[in-house]
Amino acid sequence: WGSHGCGYVRMSWFGQAAQPTQPQKITQTQQQQVAAAEQEMQAIMDMMTRLTDQCFQKCVPKFLDNELSRGELSCIDRCVGKYLESQRIIGEHVFSNPPK
Repeated sequence: WGSHGCGYVRMSWFGQAAQPTQPQKITQTQQQQVAAAEQEMQAIMDMMTRLTDQCFQKCVPKFLDNELSRGELSCIDRCVGKYLESQRIIGEHVFSNPPK
């Protein structure tokens, strides 16, 4: 009947009996992996912010309508493509020529 005496067993979201959570020790390697993942996520968010700002400023000089025009959409498409391609080229250069 469960530990609460109410006639049911607590279930997890996956349909299995929920286990009491115990604080688990995180190894230094796991901490480093989490920190690296957080840094990578922050770098991606920063890149997306720069991409959005640059392409919007370039392609949508006046925000007159609630929808983008075909020209604005085309400009944004080209801008995003060029930005991502430039990031790819820079990344390849950095990884093929590491600092000495």
